[in-house]
Amino acid sequence: SHARCLSAHLPQALFQAPGGYSLQSRLETATGKTINLSAAPLFFHIQTPDELNFNWQFDSQILINSDQSNLKSVTLKIPKADLSEPVVKQLNLSATSKQDKLQQANKNVEIIIK
Repeated sequence: SHARCLSAHLPQALFQAPGGYSLQSRLETATGKTINLSAAPLFFHIQTPDELNFNWQFDSQILINSDQSNLKSVTLKIPKADLSEPVVKQLNLSATSKQDKLQQANKNVEIIIK
């Protein structure tokens, strides 16, 4: 007899920039820029993204979106500065189902500020 291996899709979360593409593991930007990112949850057993809790952290600091109705998105404002070398920060996204805490996904991206 042949054993079959069924691959289950685990929940995932991707970053989306305004162009609609998903970011891989790094994003380069410059000082004085504003970055708008959205979460793209995949493989969750939900009807709408409203059934998820989204938690964002930038450089280990929890981000609170001023528009509490849209926690799926975040805006990062990089202050103007003269940098002698690039600065690397970490952005972390955690998405968790409100109904089933085991349905969870994390995504990290390096933000390189030049």
